[in-house]
Amino acid sequence: MIPNGHHRARAVGAELGRSPKKGTEQIVVEFQLLDGELAGERINWIGYFTPNTSDRTLEALRICGWKTDDVTDLDGLTDNEVSLAIEQETYQDKTHAKVQFVNRLGSGFKMKSPMNDAEKKAFAAKMRGLAVKSRSVPKQDGVPSSQGDDKLPF
Repeated sequence: MIPNGHHRARAVGAELGRSPKKGTEQIVVEFQLLDGELAGERINWIGYFTPNTSDRTLEALRICGWKTDDVTDLDGLTDNEVSLAIEQETYQDKTHAKVQFVNRLGSGFKMKSPMNDAEKKAFAAKMRGLAVKSRSVPKQDGVPSSQGDDKLPF
C-alpha cells in the first residue's frame, strides 16, 4: 500500500465518466509514482465536475500539463511531474490509499500571505540575534535547556 505523504508522480492516462451513484461528471486520472521502491506503482485520482469542485479539478489537470480548453482533448496531461498528497482512507471496513490533492512539484502547501523580498530581509534582520543565540543554548538529553528553571522554554 502506498504510504501517507507527498509522492512524485506523472499522469499516464485519463478517462471521463460519471459517478455510479449520482451520475456526477468526473475524470479519473491514472498516475505512476516515480520515486524509490514505489517507482512504477499506479494510483488513480478522481476529479469531479460540480459547481463546488470544477475549478479545483481543472486546476489539477493544468498542473499535470493539460493544454487545451476542451476536456475531451487532454493533450499535455502527461507532460508534468506532480506531487500527489496521498492519505489512507477507510470505507466499508477496507483501507486504501487515496489521492487527496494533485499539487505542483515542490508545493505541498501555499502560503496565504507570503512575504515579499523586502519583508523577508527585514524579518531576517529582526531574527538574527535570536538565531545566533539559539546556536549556543546548552542541550540536555537532546532537549533545549530551560536555563536553570523547570519551565519549558516556550
